[in-house]
Order: sequence, then C-alpha cells, then structure tokens
Amino acid sequence: MNIQAQGWWEQDCYGRQTMDPLLLDFVDGEVSGSGNDIVGPFTMSGVIKDGNVAIKKHYVGQHDTDYIGQFDGEGTMQGKWHIHEMTGPWMIHLRGQVGGRHRDCGGDQEPADIRQI
Repeated sequence: MNIQAQGWWEQDCYGRQTMDPLLLDFVDGEVSGSGNDIVGPFTMSGVIKDGNVAIKKHYVGQHDTDYIGQFDGEGTMQGKWHIHEMTGPWMIHLRGQVGGRHRDCGGDQEPADIRQI
C-alpha cells in the first residue's frame, strides 16, 4: 500500500529541496517508491534492517543517488545522500496511507471523527 511521505535533501548549491509528491511502499524490510523534486521524477528502492536504511534513488533518464541513514521506528528516516564524492543531509517523514488508514498517530487506526470527541 502506498504511504504518503514528505521529504527533503540539501546540497550547497541548491539549498533544501523538497521531494513532492513522495509515495513509498514497505514490504518485508524492503522499501520502494516514487516522487518528484527539482532534479526531476525518480524512483526509490532499498532496504531497512535493524534501524538502518539504504535506498537508491534513480532519476529517470539521469543519475542515481545513494541514501544511507537510520529509521527511528516512529515514521522518520534521515541520513546522508551520496553521489560519488558529493554528499549532504536528507530526511523523509511518513505521513499516512493513500486511501487507507492514518499513520501519524503511531498506529494503523482510522482518523478520529471530530464529532465523537
């Protein structure tokens, strides 16, 4: 199931750049997804194991970027990206499932109906 995420990466000459939209899937320790940023459309694929993240971001018709970092178990992944000798920080925060259940509250529960509160 696609999970909406918000993310960014930083590079000296570009500053902080958002990845929007960003959709990710998680299955058996593997992550995949797609999105768009200032460079162009991209796909992502990688693994999460023992809190460590290794993702390859492939810009369609262009270069690849390696994303190495940690997953905090509460919806945030962050670390350093690498293209040859270039590097910089990145962060991705999971927001919720597309057309499904909300995840920001730390569980797979339906959003509360404000009329019931």
